[in-house]
Amino acid sequence: FWESRLPELFFEEYDLFVGKVDYEPNTQLRAWEAVKGAHLALDSVLNFEKALTEKFDDSKKYAFEERGQTLVRVYSYNFSRAYHRRLNGMVERQLRKAIKMTADLWYTAWVDGGQPDLKSLLDNLPQEEELKIDSLVSRSNEHESGVVTEQP
Repeated sequence: FWESRLPELFFEEYDLFVGKVDYEPNTQLRAWEAVKGAHLALDSVLNFEKALTEKFDDSKKYAFEERGQTLVRVYSYNFSRAYHRRLNGMVERQLRKAIKMTADLWYTAWVDGGQPDLKSLLDNLPQEEELKIDSLVSRSNEHESGVVTEQP
C-alpha cells in the first residue's frame, strides 16, 4: 500500500529529480543506513494506518478497480489521500532517497569497473517485435498465476 498504491495515485505530485550522482566509497554502509532509516519510519507508517483504519469502515477504506480484465480490491482514494497526508511527504522522500542511492551505486559500480564505454550497449537494444513478445509472455504468465502487474 505504502510503496505501491500511494505512488500510483500521487506520483504527479512528487519531484523526483535528485540531482547529480556521487561516488559512494562504502556501499555496504550506505545500504545498511537505508535499511535502518526505513525501519525507523516503520512505527509512524503502521500507527498512521491503524489510526485511520479506526476512522474508516471497510466500505470506505476499500474500493474495487479494474486492472486489465480483473477486478481487484484496493485502498480507496479517500483513505489513500488521508494516509498520504498523514505521512506528510514521507513517500516522496523515500522515493527520492531510493532514486539517489540507486544512481549513486550504479555510478560507483561503473567507476569501480574501470568506467567502461557503455555506448556499445546501444547496439544491443531489443527490437520492437521482441518487446511485444515480452509483453505478451508477461500477460500470459499473469493470467495463469492470477497475479496482475502494471503494463507500460
